[in-house]
Amino acid sequence: MSINNWNENRKDRKYFEQISFSIEKESSETTEDIIDTIVFQKSFINFLDI
Repeated sequence: MSINNWNENRKDRKYFEQISFSIEKESSETTEDIIDTIVFQKSFINFLDI
C-alpha cells in the first residue's frame, strides 16, 4: 500500500511539474507577443505622427 501511494504521489508530482512548465512557457510566449505588438503599435503611431 505504501509503495502504491508513493508511486501515485510521484506521478502526481510529475504531472504538476509538466503543467507548471507548460504554464510558464505559455506565459513567456504571451509576454513576448505582447511586447512585439506594443513595439509595432508604437512604431505605427510614430509613423502616423510624421
